[in-house]
Amino acid sequence: TSFDKDSNTGGISQDGYEGGDLKGLSVDETGTVIGSFTNGRSFALAQVAMATFSNNQGLESDGGNCFIQTSNSGDPIVGQASTGGKGSIQSSSLEMSNVDLSRSLTQLIVI
Repeated sequence: TSFDKDSNTGGISQDGYEGGDLKGLSVDETGTVIGSFTNGRSFALAQVAMATFSNNQGLESDGGNCFIQTSNSGDPIVGQASTGGKGSIQSSSLEMSNVDLSRSLTQLIVI
């Protein structure tokens, strides 16, 4: 049995962080995507995976710096950056161009 009575709250305590909105993203050398929030906290949100192949020479060029897996390359070995012979990730850096400038200029003149 219960009695009719106005509801009230007796004691309030907070055991977590105050709310915050995502204000920025960064990526460290292991590929961890870190979110910065407006409440001053930062948390790991995701992990970028990298892959190696048992025979890199067996990969097929798909133009530019893209490659496709083939039966000669073997299956990808996926894991975290900077482990098991995988490269590291350089956040906020710009890769130098891999264009053959003399060939490109020659093609412009010929066309």
